[in-house]
Amino acid sequence: MSVYSVLVAVTIIFTVALLFFYRSNRKNIELAKVRGESVAIVAISKDAIFSVDAFGKVKSWNMAAESLFGIPSQVIINQHFSSFKPLSPLGLETVLTKGGKQETFTTAYIDGEKNEHKLLITASTIWGDNSQFSGVAVVIRDVTDEHKAKDAIERVNFKLEEKVVSRTKELTKATEEARKASSVKSSFISNISHEMRTPLNGVVGSLSLLKRQPLNDKAEQLVSMMEISCNNLSVLINDVLDLSKIEAGKLDINHQLFEPLTLIESLAKVFAVKAATKGLELIVDTTGLPRVEINSDRHRLNQVLSNLLNNAIKFTEKGHIQLNAALYENDAGLQELHFSISDTGVGIAPESQPKLFTAFIQADASVATQYGGTGLGLSICKQLTQLLGGDITFKSVVDVGSTFSFYVTLTEKTPDTEASFERALEMESAMLSGISIGVSAGYSPLEENICSLAMHVGADAYVLDSNTDKIEWSTFNAVIVDESSPLINDLDDIWHAHTTEQEACALPVVFILQKIEGAPYQFNHIQPIYLPKPLFRSSFTLVQQGIDAALGGYSSSMNELHPSDGNGPSDDAFETVKQTSDPQLSIEDANLLIVDDNLINREVAKGVLESLPGKMFTCCDGEEVIAFLQKCEKKGRRIHSILMDCQMPNMDGYETTRAIREGKAGPLHANVPIIAMTANAMLGEKEKCLEAGMDDFTTKPVIADVLIPKVKQWLIHQTMALKSEDAKRNNEIKSDAPALVDSLLNAINKEASCSSVQEEVSMDDHMSSHSDTNETVTATSANESNALSDIPAPDNGKVRESWDKDDAIARIMGDKALFSRVCELYSQSAPDKLKQLKGAVEEQDFTQVQVLSLKLKGMSADIGAVQLKKDFELVWELSKGAQWEKVKALLPSIDDDLNTFIELLAVA
Repeated sequence: MSVYSVLVAVTIIFTVALLFFYRSNRKNIELAKVRGESVAIVAISKDAIFSVDAFGKVKSWNMAAESLFGIPSQVIINQHFSSFKPLSPLGLETVLTKGGKQETFTTAYIDGEKNEHKLLITASTIWGDNSQFSGVAVVIRDVTDEHKAKDAIERVNFKLEEKVVSRTKELTKATEEARKASSVKSSFISNISHEMRTPLNGVVGSLSLLKRQPLNDKAEQLVSMMEISCNNLSVLINDVLDLSKIEAGKLDINHQLFEPLTLIESLAKVFAVKAATKGLELIVDTTGLPRVEINSDRHRLNQVLSNLLNNAIKFTEKGHIQLNAALYENDAGLQELHFSISDTGVGIAPESQPKLFTAFIQADASVATQYGGTGLGLSICKQLTQLLGGDITFKSVVDVGSTFSFYVTLTEKTPDTEASFERALEMESAMLSGISIGVSAGYSPLEENICSLAMHVGADAYVLDSNTDKIEWSTFNAVIVDESSPLINDLDDIWHAHTTEQEACALPVVFILQKIEGAPYQFNHIQPIYLPKPLFRSSFTLVQQGIDAALGGYSSSMNELHPSDGNGPSDDAFETVKQTSDPQLSIEDANLLIVDDNLINREVAKGVLESLPGKMFTCCDGEEVIAFLQKCEKKGRRIHSILMDCQMPNMDGYETTRAIREGKAGPLHANVPIIAMTANAMLGEKEKCLEAGMDDFTTKPVIADVLIPKVKQWLIHQTMALKSEDAKRNNEIKSDAPALVDSLLNAINKEASCSSVQEEVSMDDHMSSHSDTNETVTATSANESNALSDIPAPDNGKVRESWDKDDAIARIMGDKALFSRVCELYSQSAPDKLKQLKGAVEEQDFTQVQVLSLKLKGMSADIGAVQLKKDFELVWELSKGAQWEKVKALLPSIDDDLNTFIELLAVA
């Protein structure tokens, strides 16, 4: 039993030992396997790897180490590393110290072939059992290529930094030079504007004086050609200066509130005449534009529209030009004013379209030869629209036409509230609600435009059938017929037939779209109301008045109806305005001082103004002006107005004006009217002159039709301040004439019953100019009306047909005796009324100008003064848009027309 027990115990012990040996052997096999893998990895590594024991003997050495140091493993194994010279610079001594930490460092190494290497060395301590220091493992990587790349990058970066510093200095210097160049360029633009216009002023002024001399036909033709060339040169100079100012960043945008509808309608009236000369229709569609004020640059907007309309007319031989305007709100909540100008012209070839907005470039070389121009207009339009926060685009098809579209972004929303805007829109859309209008124009785009405008104001519009037998006239309240419509030839006969059949009450009111050029179509059986072209939304106020008059049982004529935009005073308001008449004022004793450093400019100004009564004196700079006025002050003599050049040596016009206002020329002339006369076209020049203390502003080249009334009005203004005014007498003329004539006589009586008494202001007739000047004192004794009659009219043609006498007599039932009395009263009252109008225009008195122009228009229409009626109607329209400069420029022409008409009355 004991033997078996021993055997069992031995077996168990042997089994346990065998298991322990198996486990240990398996671990050793696994460890050997791992070690073999590690050795293999170390052996094939590109990094040199070796180990050193605690005594400095090399214990392992891979192939990369053999290759790097050129020492075989058989030679170095179990040898002290310091015995080998290539290993001495590695700095292993510090890490062989017991307890040393891992270190990584870079060192240089030169191999046997004298090649320098950069080595990255990592030395780590090997710890044995019980944390005993047993050696060091060293990994060496050849980082020569990396260091070379790093050095190359650093060199490149250093060079780049040097270049950046150098370039920054260059850019700083260039920026400073650019600023200086921009300043010089701005100064150059300002100076060249003056210098270019100064000789042009001499040429234009000399031509103006030459036109007054007796010339033969050939000489008149040559003068006209020169005048056209001067105008073209002036336009070119303006374009070049605008382009230069834009490129120099000196073209300022002058934002102000204005009504775009007024601007569009005024502009369209001007270009409608130009389109009509080529047989083109100008169509205006503003149904997408509410009658509101916007904040933008009116002048620049006008410049872009004028350029595009002018191009459209220039490149179109038949068809029409259409101007569309609308107001939209973009995604950002800002309002945008959109315009499009379409034509049916020659179009633009696809290959020419990309270069269209490039300065001095036109579609092709033949354009300049056939149509003229410089290629600047569209380039300026492009840059102006961008300055206004918008852009311009176009579409064009050869032989079909072109459409140019642009928009501007408004700086702020219109001041009209949403509620008031909706109310205004509702009122306009209900203007002709329930009214049926028939339309016939013989040209489908024009018919579509008329229908669109009519429907915008609430009417039902239909194009009339060309077959008059199919038209139910009784279904229409009104018909609008263009004079080019084929229907117009049959209209008189149709009305005659219905009148014969006593059906006249069922006939609609007839409105005729009157052609711009030529006499209106004459009817025998119709009393139509004539609508001027182009047709606007505001024209339908006239339509409404005509329909209302017909529904009320009254007949209406053109001169009894007055278009309104809803903003101007009503007829009742006109009647309630107190009528006052200015006394007749004489400027024969007035004294005008002309100041300019250029002799030619002084002579031109004197020549242009020689038709005015009074005396003229000249000075050549500001210092001379102060001395001259001081001399006048001492003698108690007065200068009534000064025409002052701004750019002069020694003492310029601005400084001179300030000195005068400060009383340095004496208190007598501290408030003398000073009119700036400058060739500087830079934006803000007018404001600069007014800020200096000047009262008015005119540009060179001087235009007689602008300068004469401007100077005359200021002389009158100053004379008014020095003369007393007396109350006037009234005479009433009673007549048994019909109501319309009686109303006319009463209105004319109010104007004709006023006269004036002059109070003379004495002044030495022998007054001389300053002793330093060698100028001739010009004095004329012609009276005021003779002076005005010498003013040349804008056109050089023969006197226009201006009197529709037969029609006027017919409208007062053929009473020729009464008509003679009315004409006599008109001759007496109209000149005085025109003087009042001039004074109101000079003072920019909107209400008075509206009243006077409307009265004169009605008076002129009632006696058949066709041209004068158109003149005063144009004054009324221009004043509505506050276009005072255009009104002032128109007054001399009206003066000529009035004088011509009065002469006709005298010999009739």
